[in-house]
Amino acid sequence: DFLELQAMSETDLAGKNMDGPYLMFLTSIRNPINRLLSAYKFWGHLNNPAKVKPTLELWLQRYARRSNRWKVLSDDFAANVGRFNFATWKFSGGKLPVSKLQMDAGEHLSPAAAKSVLAVGTTAIEEERIWQEPFKTAVRTLARFDLAIPMELLSDHPEPLHSLLGWGDFEQSHVVSAGKVVNNDASSELSSEIYDVLWDANKLDIILYHWTSAVYLTRLNCANLLK
Repeated sequence: DFLELQAMSETDLAGKNMDGPYLMFLTSIRNPINRLLSAYKFWGHLNNPAKVKPTLELWLQRYARRSNRWKVLSDDFAANVGRFNFATWKFSGGKLPVSKLQMDAGEHLSPAAAKSVLAVGTTAIEEERIWQEPFKTAVRTLARFDLAIPMELLSDHPEPLHSLLGWGDFEQSHVVSAGKVVNNDASSELSSEIYDVLWDANKLDIILYHWTSAVYLTRLNCANLLK
């Protein structure tokens, strides 16, 4: 039932909103490695006043430690932008702790260490009991949205939003608050060793991303069967 496509919100389905407009709940999700690279470029370089900019692995480590200190209502609103498995953390209500691997990213993600980390796998560093319940909660939460939008698919395939909401103007579907619009492709910008370690370390979000992409593409290509 986690993969069920929901046509209306639960309030509407329960018949408690007969006199008003339907309530629609939408969210978005990005490829987790592209998202990390984008956050690094924005917060580690573009909006970093330091003369010497940190390497990717050092930036990830610093933000992991900021995330580990973060509390609800904290003034450090950007503390979690560099988290591994950010979507799982967000959709589980903040239940996923900071990864041990990321806390020492400066050591584990250096070019010299990446191959040895891949050899043992990131799961050897993280205990299953730590991530299983947050991941289940994230899946349940995402399943309750009327639409989850994989951002890498939106520009070329906005039809599900038009079908669900009637939106037709997507000329400015990608905007940024500073700098130029850049579509990051981590698979071509990062070394294969670093990319593979990040992929393995963010596999919870990889699963969520590809699942929501499959649902989105089902809406796109099988719309006549979902009516």
